[in-house]
Amino acid sequence: MENDFPYNGTMKNNNFGEIETYPARMTASDAGEILGFGANEIPILVAKKMLKPLGKPVPNATKYFAAVQIKILAQNEDWLHKATQVLYDYWKDKNQRKTSKTGTPAESRLTEISLSA
Repeated sequence: MENDFPYNGTMKNNNFGEIETYPARMTASDAGEILGFGANEIPILVAKKMLKPLGKPVPNATKYFAAVQIKILAQNEDWLHKATQVLYDYWKDKNQRKTSKTGTPAESRLTEISLSA
């Protein structure tokens, strides 16, 4: 018997226009694809309480997300703005921590280089 369910095991090549084209729960990679974020950005959004995984997964467990909720968030411009800003702030803070470990902020080093030239 042929499988009539259109989900092919990956979000790629599926029609995102209708919720029925994918399963009720999805991985971080699938959620990221629908929301327009990379799979590596989803854990940041979870840590910042912008996304809530299903159940109570332990830290190293695979996180699953409700497809219905992801679809709603993908259409919410305010949420997308906030989530994007959270990611900007995360990387800004991480880069500042990295440059502070070297002792000289990156901007100061650029000023020193341009002054000596």
